[in-house]
Order: sequence, then structure tokens, then C-alpha cells
Amino acid sequence: MMQRIQQKKLFVIGRIALLCPLSIVLALMIFGRTSWVKDKSQIGGYSEAMDIVDYGRNYMRQGDFQMALFHFNAALEIQPGIAETYMALGNLYHRIKNNNAAISSFQKAISLSPPKKEVIYNDLGMIYVELGDFQSATKNFRKAATLGIRQALIWRNIAMAEMELDNYDKAIYACQQAIKNRPTLKNQYTEEPVH
Repeated sequence: MMQRIQQKKLFVIGRIALLCPLSIVLALMIFGRTSWVKDKSQIGGYSEAMDIVDYGRNYMRQGDFQMALFHFNAALEIQPGIAETYMALGNLYHRIKNNNAAISSFQKAISLSPPKKEVIYNDLGMIYVELGDFQSATKNFRKAATLGIRQALIWRNIAMAEMELDNYDKAIYACQQAIKNRPTLKNQYTEEPVH
């Protein structure tokens, strides 16, 4: 019994030790006293902002979009030039069907030259497909393809958008490219016999 009580105490102390620094930063942000955070070094500010983005992503996974948005905005307050924060915001806005804000966030992320720009172009293409803007979708998918995203996936997306535009020759070419880059995809494109 005594050992259980000690374990509970250690658990509580451990949680306080882990959450206290983040709680202080968030509390200061709520009350508008963040100048000391803004004056931190680039590395320290980046690291702290990314920790907060991770918390936001966890809230987003749990479906708590308000808390996710709060954390992403808090990260931007600490370090406004981080592409990953704008990518996370874009994903959040896309999930809550605010596609214009998602597009704006993704475009801001691209302007900050992130390491995985091709993923953002693919995400933008998917949003444009949802909006029915297949020209913009195709344009973004093609940018993703030139930057090195998984070729089979992106060519499949291009094929889908080209078919919606009635560009069947381009759609067939895109399907062929998808198969060329991942031969097991050919099963998805085989024609069924007419009954």
C-alpha cells in the first residue's frame, strides 16, 4: 500500500515537472507577456515552438480542434517562420472544411521553403479536387511529381484530375506512369469484361 502511494506521488511529481515549463509559456502567451520568449535564440525558440506544434497535433488527432488551433497559434507567436506550423494549420483547416484557410496556410508553408514541399503540393491538389477546381489540382499534383513525392501516388492523383477534365489521353498517360512507378498498381487499372 505504501509503495503504491509513493508511485502515485512520483507520477504526480513527474507530470508536474514535464508540464510546468509548457504551462508557464502558454500562461504567459494568454496574458500577453511573451517578449522574453520572442527574444530567445533561433534554436531555442524553434525547439519550443515545435514542442507546442506537437501538442497541437495531438489535440487534432483527438478531435479537439479548438485546442489544436490554440497551440498552433501559440507556436506562431513564439516563432512565426516555421513551415511545419503552417503545414499543421493547413491540415487542421482542411479537416474542419475551411479550405480557403487551408490553402492560405499551405501556401505560406511553401513560401518558407520546407523540406517536404512536395507533400504540401499534393495536399493542395487534394483540396482543389474537393473544390472541383481540377485545373489547379492538376497543376499542384504535377509540382509534387517534379519534387519527388511517391510517383505512383501522385500519378494516380493526376489521372483522377485529368479524367474530371475529360483529358482522357492525359489520364491514360498518368495511369501508365503510375503503373511504371509501381507495377502492382496495374491490377487497379485492368478493365473488367463486359457481361
